[in-house]
Amino acid sequence: LSLGFLMPTANSVSTGPRSLGMSGAGGATAFADPDHKIGFGYVMNAMDPAPANRPRPLALIAALNACLA
Repeated sequence: LSLGFLMPTANSVSTGPRSLGMSGAGGATAFADPDHKIGFGYVMNAMDPAPANRPRPLALIAALNACLA
């Protein structure tokens, strides 16, 4: 149950199955992971017209996951 927040899916990756967050316009994304006790946020200064799964936030989340491993 996510009560209005997005839970991890193939289109909304994060650091764990209990993470909750939200994607925003242009690639902004944020989530909190209670199991790892961390929060993550990414915003940019220009809109990215690409569809979902933008490379920059995905690369940052992948790097964060590598640090947690």
